[in-house]
Amino acid sequence: MTQRKAKKRSIFKNIGFYFALIYFALTVLLIVQLFILGMIPMKYLIPIIIILVLLAMGLCYLQLEKRLSKLNRILGRIIIVLLSLFLSVGNWYIFKTYHTFGELTDSDKDVSVVSVVVMKDSGYETIDDLAGQNIATTTLGDADVMSNAAKDLNKDINAELKNYNSVDAYGDALYNGEVEAILLNEGMRGSFEEKHPEFDTDTKVIKRYTYERVAKDISKNVDVTNTPFNVYITGIDSYGTIATVSRSDVNMLVTVNPTTKQILMTSIPRDYYVAQPCQDNQKDK
Repeated sequence: MTQRKAKKRSIFKNIGFYFALIYFALTVLLIVQLFILGMIPMKYLIPIIIILVLLAMGLCYLQLEKRLSKLNRILGRIIIVLLSLFLSVGNWYIFKTYHTFGELTDSDKDVSVVSVVVMKDSGYETIDDLAGQNIATTTLGDADVMSNAAKDLNKDINAELKNYNSVDAYGDALYNGEVEAILLNEGMRGSFEEKHPEFDTDTKVIKRYTYERVAKDISKNVDVTNTPFNVYITGIDSYGTIATVSRSDVNMLVTVNPTTKQILMTSIPRDYYVAQPCQDNQKDK
């Protein structure tokens, strides 16, 4: 009994034990993260796990086996330190990858931002400065969001709202002085820049209204191991979170056939300059 206690105490006094413990913990963490990430097929993941476990057992042996020479133990510690650094970096990047995928796929909200925009040289600095002034608004785009923004604006100040049914007229009204400010859905900012390339530098934002709503989930439960499925990929270059509503710059339809192991990517050009019936037949992309 006394010998067992002495043996346990000797293990905890062995610095190699802590080297091995740290390495083993990093190995377990890496294996758990690989399982959670789910990006590596099981036929490859199992051999990787076996190699990691065998390597951990071998390095632990080099630290805990008393019959080994001091040189072998030191060599084992050097290997553990190097591999621990490698595992730490690997764990960090796997965590960041999982976190990034989570932001891309777990967003259940749409975020719309409506700005009160004035000319940069107008002298207006706060929303209160616009009290009693003419402000342009529109029902183009998301009418509900613009309606809510108009209501919130009226809560802040008493202003005269003028409605425009054309993006061109909407922007021109600000430039030619018909109005002192415009309510701009940031998702439409690109439309203004097409006619007024210097819109960002000519204007400034003095107030923002942000609106969130639950996004409709249109995905379907499909056995992707046997049944062909489609994935719609879209990308925007607007500032803000992944949930920010804006016009898409990239539109792709990816068709995956798991049986034939083929992937078909169909790109949908965004630059179709056509009349928009919902925007008084104004042309837009």
